[in-house]
Amino acid sequence: MSTRPAPRPRPRPRPRAVTNDPPASSSPTEPTAPLPKPLEPVSINVNTEDEDALFFKNRNRNTQVWMKMRKLAEENESKKPKPISDDDSDAAAPATPKRKQKQKHSAQGDADSLPAWTKSEDAIDISSSDEEDEILRRINNETTPTGKRVAREEGSKRANKKQRSRSRSVTPPPALPSSAFQHARETIRRIYGVTPRAPSPTGAGDDSLDTIELDPELAIIARSAKIDVQRQLSSTPAVGVAGSRSPSPVRVAGPETAIIRVQWVYHPLNREYQGKRIVYEYKMRRTDSFREMFDETADSAGVLVDHLIITYEGKRIFPSASPHGIGVWDEATLEGYDRATYDYIRAHPRTTPAPDQDDDDDEEIRAQSEALSDAGSDDDEDKMKLIFRSTVAKPITLTVRPTTKCSTILKAFLKQAGLSDKYPASPVKKGRKGKNAASTGPALVVDGDRLDPDSAISAADLEDGDLVEVVGL
Repeated sequence: MSTRPAPRPRPRPRPRAVTNDPPASSSPTEPTAPLPKPLEPVSINVNTEDEDALFFKNRNRNTQVWMKMRKLAEENESKKPKPISDDDSDAAAPATPKRKQKQKHSAQGDADSLPAWTKSEDAIDISSSDEEDEILRRINNETTPTGKRVAREEGSKRANKKQRSRSRSVTPPPALPSSAFQHARETIRRIYGVTPRAPSPTGAGDDSLDTIELDPELAIIARSAKIDVQRQLSSTPAVGVAGSRSPSPVRVAGPETAIIRVQWVYHPLNREYQGKRIVYEYKMRRTDSFREMFDETADSAGVLVDHLIITYEGKRIFPSASPHGIGVWDEATLEGYDRATYDYIRAHPRTTPAPDQDDDDDEEIRAQSEALSDAGSDDDEDKMKLIFRSTVAKPITLTVRPTTKCSTILKAFLKQAGLSDKYPASPVKKGRKGKNAASTGPALVVDGDRLDPDSAISAADLEDGDLVEVVGL
């Protein structure tokens, strides 16, 4: 950008007055300058006839009309503000017009300005209020015949509505006992054929450790370790059982999995299911919680998980417990209840059924095994596993001693198969070999020969892994 100042505007020459008279000379001897030629006026010919033809003369207006029109034009021009030009800087500026003040209308004036029909007492103020709409509707119903008919119909509807509302406020019936609900559930299941879900399949146990033959020194060490663990389990209460606070001992050995059986207990007042026994069997890790077992048992029994109660040895256990925590070694039988059944049994302990005789047999077998293990004799090496097969249940493997009676083994098999309720009595005794006498009831058969219930299993000359058939079921 250039820093040079802008050029000044050139001054305009002022016009001078030109005179035709020559100036007076100071002396007659001075020479005179040539004078400019004067301007001659130019004449323009205007045709007046053509200009007059552009205007029309109104002959209907007289002098008075023209005077009125002139006055109106002057008044209009006087009202218009005069423009201020730059040339007339010295002239006084016209005063600005004052602002018009708003007229204040009083309430009395507004009332006076309203029409007369708004001041009458019969006028109705229409608004969106529900109460005023109701007033209008009532006025219409009172004045028109159709409105009266509609009012009568609405009145009858209100009366019917009041009667219905009163009929719904009847005192509720008394609460039914829990046994009635349980009976209704069982009846619906029987009518619609709702059968409980089959228990989860259990895989074959890992018998790899049982087939290993240890040296005599290692066998003695293994037996002593097992005896120590059993002593700890019997002397220390388990963790996870309701009411137990002492910590669980440290397990130095034991099986990795355990077989858990849940025996479902029905309501004592439900006569239709007395004597019926349903057992749900699960195979799980000893360190896993019972949460999944609770869910599957509730689903199979058809009850809610929150209403399911499971006990072990008369004490309630919870889903957060585990087989290892409650002191289960390799297998255990739990009891499952519905909440209503559990509360009823606790309130009426005398009506609870007596324990099965099979439990006494199991206690006898367990006592014999503990006594023999505590003695530390070599009879543990004589234990053998036998496979018992029948036509109504899957093959079951039992660990027995040579001195165990056949009747005790048969009762253990019936309990494992869930058939102890159907055959509570001991099998009928027969002759020496049972071929000539007809017998009824379950019995053990080896190579076609029935075994005597009072004889020991060693009389059959069996070995580890042999097959024993159970007949008479």
